[in-house]
Amino acid sequence: MPTDDELKKIQLEKDRKRDEQIFQERQKQQKKSQLQLKLNNLKQDFSKLQSELSSKEGKLRGMKSDVEVDKRDIFNEKQREEKDERDLNSLKSQLEKLKQTVEREENELRNKEQKEGHSEEEEKKLEQEVTKLKTDIDVKKREIDQLTIEIGQIR
Repeated sequence: MPTDDELKKIQLEKDRKRDEQIFQERQKQQKKSQLQLKLNNLKQDFSKLQSELSSKEGKLRGMKSDVEVDKRDIFNEKQREEKDERDLNSLKSQLEKLKQTVEREENELRNKEQKEGHSEEEEKKLEQEVTKLKTDIDVKKREIDQLTIEIGQIR
């Protein structure tokens, strides 16, 4: 049978092992708690990053949409400018033709006015032609004025 000293030693050894085991268990628990806390923090960070990513993706989609709208607007504006340029060129061409017509008619008028020594019938006929030409010239001048106004509005 073991002696009291031996029993005490055995008991002390058991107590020491138990204390060691408790200490290790506490360390494990502490380590587990630290790791759990770190895991929770990482999960929160991950969730925040996902939320931020979603937000930035939404902004990016919005920006891409804005870019597409801007591209479409630029295209439409270029189309309008090209049409305006064609219209302007057309109006300039019409204006030039009208100026040439007016100049031709004014020359005809001057030529007819310069002719002298006509009979009364020819004179009346000539006066009617002159009146008609003056009326035509006035109409053409109004058309020129109108086209000039339209050209000014396009610019």
